[in-house]
Parts: sequence; structure tokens; C-alpha cells
Amino acid sequence: MAEAVVTDGPTIGAAEPIGGDKTTIAPEAKTGDDVADEGGADEAAKAAAAENEDKGGGKGTEDKSKEGVAAKKTADEQAANEAAKALLFGSLTDLQLPDGAKIDETIGKKFAAALTDSKATKQTAQIFADLALEATSLGIQREIARLVAGADAELQAWNKEIMADKELGGANIDATKANCEKFLELAATVAGVNLDRFKVSLKKSHMANQPDLIRTLNYISGFIGPDKLFIMDRSTENNARKTDAEIFYGGQPGTK
Repeated sequence: MAEAVVTDGPTIGAAEPIGGDKTTIAPEAKTGDDVADEGGADEAAKAAAAENEDKGGGKGTEDKSKEGVAAKKTADEQAANEAAKALLFGSLTDLQLPDGAKIDETIGKKFAAALTDSKATKQTAQIFADLALEATSLGIQREIARLVAGADAELQAWNKEIMADKELGGANIDATKANCEKFLELAATVAGVNLDRFKVSLKKSHMANQPDLIRTLNYISGFIGPDKLFIMDRSTENNARKTDAEIFYGGQPGTK
């Protein structure tokens, strides 16, 4: 580095001459090396500034990337929540029931409330509904079987009672059946009903074997006949009670 150039006058630190000129120090002259050093420093500063600028830009890009990832995560979570809600049970209309099957209104409300409170899915709700229907169907089948078994047992007891009756059963069973047929024919003719359908109804209801009914029919049939209280003339409309004169003096209705 160049040494300082001193103008005329005493050196620094010497007494200032009275009335003389003051000593001044001229600026230090820069050498080529100094200029080079300063230029290098400027370039280094620019490079550092550029580096900082690059770093700032990289950080901004990184922040934007993180924001994009967070936004996508939020959107995915919302979509997942919506999909999960779509799978949840909402009402009884979500259930698929067999044709003709209906859920009792009161039970249906309780069933729907339980499924909703437990956040059950539609699939789970359908499984419970199917199980409930199956259990109900099984219960109905068992009840029917019980009723049929009871009816069969009752029918057997009725038949046993009729056969044990001295007037109706035993050797008289065929006559009892004939007498019952006679009454049914009269009743169907007078009432204008289909006799065959009437008999089918009696058999289906098992009433055709009811002991008290058999006794009644067998007893009334004793009053049906040409010389009885009632006659059987299917070719005319004279299927009715005889007049007192006909009962006492005999003959068909309308005879003199």
C-alpha cells in the first residue's frame, strides 16, 4: 500500500508554526491490487445476494408445495367423509324387503333409531333386517306348526269321542254320516248355497268332525223325510216345513 504524502510543513505531531500553513494529509492513492480487491468484493457481494435470492425463491416454492399437499389432504379427507356418510344408514327406505313384507310402524321407528344412533352402515342395517325377517318367519312357521299340531290333536280327540258315542259311533257311524249329509243337502238347497263348497269349508275348519255339531245334525235329520217335519223334494221349491194338517194327516205339501 502507498505511503502517505505530506505537504510542506512539519510532520504530524510537531508544533504548528505560528502563522504558518496547516499540515494536510492527501488521500491514499489506490493501487491496482486495491482496485482488484474492491472489484472482487463487489462480485462476491453480488453472488451472495443472488444466492440469497435463490434461497428465498426455493423457500417460496417449498412453501407452495406444502400448501398444495395440505389442500389435497383436506380435499381427500372431505371426499372420504362424504363417502362414509353415503354408506351410513339413513332411514327404513334404505332397506330392501321381500315383496309384500312390511315393517310395523312402531317397531320400525325403534329399529331405525337404534341403527342411526349406532352409526350403522346400510349393509349392517340390511343384515339386521334380514335376520329380523328370518326370525319372524321362523316364529310364524313354528306357531303355525303348533296350531296345526293342536288342531290335529283336537281332531283326533273329536273323532275318538264320536266313535265312542253309542248313538253316533260304532256300528251307527255310517248312518250318522248319512244323516248329516241329508241335513246339509236340505240346508244348502233352502239357503241356495253350493253344497260341495260348503262341505269343503267344513272339512278345512275341522268342524265336520265337531261332536256337538254332529249330534245336532244327526238329531235334526230325524225330522227330514216324506212323513217327517221337513221333506226333500229337490225338483220343486217345496223344501220347507210341513203344515200342521200334513203332519197330522200325512201327505205331501199341497195335497188335499
